[in-house]
Order: sequence, then structure tokens, then C-alpha cells
Amino acid sequence: MATLPEPVFFDTDEQTIIAESTAFYEGLVGKKLAPSQNETSIIQAFAYREKMLRIAGNEAAKQMFLDFAVYPALDYLGGLLNVDRLGAASAQCNIVFTMVSGNPALVIPAGVRIQSIDGKVVFVTLVSVAVSASSATVNVVAECTTEGVIGNGYQVGDISVILDPQAFVDSAANSDITNGGSDAEGDVAYRERIRLAPSSFSVAGPEDAYKYFAKSANPGIIDVEITSPLPMHVNIYVLMTGGVAPSEEVLGQVEAACNPEKVRPLNDIVAALAPDAIDYELTVELTTLTDAIDSKVLELVNANLAAYVLARQTKLGLDVVISQIIGKCTVDQVYDCNVISPTVDLVIAKNQFANCTGINVSITGQSDA
Repeated sequence: MATLPEPVFFDTDEQTIIAESTAFYEGLVGKKLAPSQNETSIIQAFAYREKMLRIAGNEAAKQMFLDFAVYPALDYLGGLLNVDRLGAASAQCNIVFTMVSGNPALVIPAGVRIQSIDGKVVFVTLVSVAVSASSATVNVVAECTTEGVIGNGYQVGDISVILDPQAFVDSAANSDITNGGSDAEGDVAYRERIRLAPSSFSVAGPEDAYKYFAKSANPGIIDVEITSPLPMHVNIYVLMTGGVAPSEEVLGQVEAACNPEKVRPLNDIVAALAPDAIDYELTVELTTLTDAIDSKVLELVNANLAAYVLARQTKLGLDVVISQIIGKCTVDQVYDCNVISPTVDLVIAKNQFANCTGINVSITGQSDA
């Protein structure tokens, strides 16, 4: 869609309201008002109140449009296309139970609770798992009992305190980093899914249809890209909130959302995949003007670069361009900028995302002009 001006339904210029109100009153009483008269002050007061009402009216009217609507108006617009806001999701991980030597055949039931070593979260196994005699280990999927991002990011071995001891089980620990937990879908992500929804009406043949179904699998999914390396092969690359790769559990959710018979074309072979992180370090040397306050310059440049990095880490396929980096650094009181790293533009493919490992900004010189 071409860039359109923001819709305005009511003129909110206070001087125009005062002029119109004054003219209306003067027409009623048949005389001109002087600036010092009480009626003039009353008109000005009511004009300010009318301005506030008109501003509120503009904001209310904009809720009819997808680009401007927020909760709950946005949810009503989503309802027109049968697109509901996604609720919060719990993080998941794989738990490996290590058995004591010489264990008999047994079943570890669903619902076994394993706590994190910091005591903040508890994961519970989702299914029962059969253990054959003398097996050393057995693996099962577990889910955080608390919805939201709180369950994300626990490293291998951090979920290891067994709250429900089981016979012949020596220990338990997560074998992968916990992932997939997210808060309820925000307005920005929800708005994008509503925009994609019409593409889903023809099932998941078009690229945008696959994006819609994939983003509907988990509210923590922030971006999706689709490739087709071979005829009838569809690869779905998923990026999570915060610019991190998805877990196997999230990829399973995406494949489940995109594979049902009524969603994908009959002959499509669909695979959900984690994108590749292209690591880079951002190192910049600045020359400032002699009267510059270096601390202020560093604060502003670091903030600009952090925003630039985040935008690329939370979107698949966005390049890292040296000229753009220089633009973010060329703030007031900066004479020159030298980008040390990266040394060349980074071209990021659709199945990749730019992952900055560090931002280093230093002032190495000064200039009079």
C-alpha cells in the first residue's frame, strides 16, 4: 500500500475553533466582542474543551483502521477475519532422566515436576514415558508451569531439581536451552497477522499464507520467511522474540500449524527450520569537534547503534550496511566516523539473521572543523 497521510476527521486547531465560536456568538448578539470581555474568556475556555473532544474523536475514529487500532478495537477488527489474539505460551524443553544402574522396566508418568536450580520456575513432563530394563537414560518433553518469557533461556542442566522423586531415577536435567515461552501477543504482531489473514483463505499455497499459519503457531514468533529450494518443498524459517533461534518444540508447533490436510497443498513437503545467526561485532571510532561533550556523543551514538542492531536481529534477511552504520554515528558534534568492524557490508539471506555480539564505540580524535 502506498504511504498515506494519517486520517484527520476533525480540525483541532484551537484558533480556528475560537474564531468560529466568536463569529457564531457575535451573530447571535449582533455586536462585536472585545478581547477584554467576559464572553471572550468563556469562549476561549470552551474552545479548549472542544479541541480536546475533537482530538479524542480523531483517535476514536482511527480505531476503525488496522494501521492505528489498538486493544480492544484491534481485536474487534481481527474478529471480522476470524483472527484471535494469541494468548501467552509456556516455555518447553527436553528433560533427560538418568536411571540408576540395573533398573527394571517401568513407566515414568506424565506430570513429574522438575525445578530450575534458581528456584524461579518449574517444568512438568507432558507425557508418560516407558523405560526398558537397564536403560541408562530416557528423554521426555516438559513445559513450564508459568506462562510467558520467564521460562526462556535456561541453559542445559539448569532445570534439574526433581520435585516428584521417581523410583530408579537418579537425576534429571534439561538437554537443551528452554525456549518458546512468550507473553500474550502484542498489538504489532497481532496487527501483522490480521494483515496476512486474507492470504490464508486460499490455504497455505501463497508465501504469505504460510507466514500467517506459522506466526499463529506461537505468540513468541517475531518473524517468518519462506523459501522453496526445490519444487513442492517449502522451508519455513522462524525467528523468536529478542532475536533468538526457535527451539525444536517451537519448530514442531510451526510444522503442526502448517501441515494439516486443510492448510497446505496436498503435494507440499513442509519443514520448519531455525535460521542461521550471522555473528558480527560492531566497532566504531569517532572524531569529535573540539567543543563536543564526549559523554553525550557516546551516549547518543550507542543508543542509535543499539536500535540499529536490534532492528536487524529481530528480522530475517536484513543486511548490515556500513554506510547505514556511519549514518547512525553522524550525530551533532561528530566530525568523522570510521567503521572498524564489520569491514564489508554483510548480505543476510532470508534464512539468516544478523546477530551482533558486541558494540564498541570510542573517540579517537578531535577536529576544529
